[in-house]
Amino acid sequence: MTGLIGFSSGYDAMMGCDTLLLLGTDFPYRQFFPTNAKVAQIDLRPENLGRRTGIDLGLVGDVGATIEALLPLLKPAQDGKFLKTALEDYANAQGAG
Repeated sequence: MTGLIGFSSGYDAMMGCDTLLLLGTDFPYRQFFPTNAKVAQIDLRPENLGRRTGIDLGLVGDVGATIEALLPLLKPAQDGKFLKTALEDYANAQGAG
């Protein structure tokens, strides 16, 4: 979780990502959006697409159904370094609280 009530690990993961996927959210905290990442957003409400930040891809639809349709098209990550680091950062942030 990131934003004003989130953890530093969420912020670090967002700032370090190469692609940010916004699922059914109108995330209002502009200062937490990465500047160098591609952004894709899925939402039932078309007026929310790109409302808070520029997006590279916007899809109107139910998040669950859309993700289910997209998953077969994705290729697995070749290395899990980013995920491993994010999980370690999250565990450290939890321990600091």
